Amino acid sequence: MIDSAITLLHSRPAWKGVNWQRGAQIRRVESLDQIVRAMSAVTSAAASIARIVIEEAIDGTAFLNLITNLPPEFLGDVLLIASPGRAFLSSPFDGAGRALYMIEDTRILAQYLDACGLRQGEAVEQRPRLDRLRILVAEDERKTREFLESLLRSAGIESIVANAGFEAVKVTQERRPQILLLDGLLPEMHGFEVARFVRGIDRDYRPRIVLVTAIYKHTRYQSEARLRYGVDQYLVKPVTREQIANAIFGEIVS
Repeated sequence: MIDSAITLLHSRPAWKGVNWQRGAQIRRVESLDQIVRAMSAVTSAAASIARIVIEEAIDGTAFLNLITNLPPEFLGDVLLIASPGRAFLSSPFDGAGRALYMIEDTRILAQYLDACGLRQGEAVEQRPRLDRLRILVAEDERKTREFLESLLRSAGIESIVANAGFEAVKVTQERRPQILLLDGLLPEMHGFEVARFVRGIDRDYRPRIVLVTAIYKHTRYQSEARLRYGVDQYLVKPVTREQIANAIFGEIVS
């Protein structure tokens, strides 16, 4: 039987990130497979794992697969520390399903770890309030839009949909999504121009912008998108689950 108080920790040994607490409540695991096997043992009749923490040890695709295949009986958190300044937290949401939060403030991450008693020598503070991860899907092609919406919904991500460029700009100004998935050839205003406009909205608002296109495939367009329009990542259709996962959870990929 699994101890109800334990935290499963999977970390990359060479990375000196968090000064983790020591003791029976934290158990280090060597691989993602061990976490998956532990999850398969979680049932409503058995004590559950308190939480899973993964510190720079898996890629975005593996994390997406993990959180979208959690057993419904598991009511704990899953925390991915993707880099020293970027983390993702999957938690139960409103009694049904799960929600995903993005943490880009190291102080908020530290507060969360302290509240869970996971760091050495730190005072336990009240668990911080977190904003749910919001992603704008600006896509006029129905099949692609529905694929992206379904993928995000399965991960507990709040998706905001726009079918045209001006609508994408409007909802971005109003909702301030943390990530934008922009089709390159949107009606009214192309995704390139939407990206350039968003970069000028507010100097303190710096969303991650991913451009998705079926037309502009040459590397020249990719370089131009980054340098002139402020795009972080450039994907060529048809996009895969793996590409979207790493665009959301991974670092910038050339």
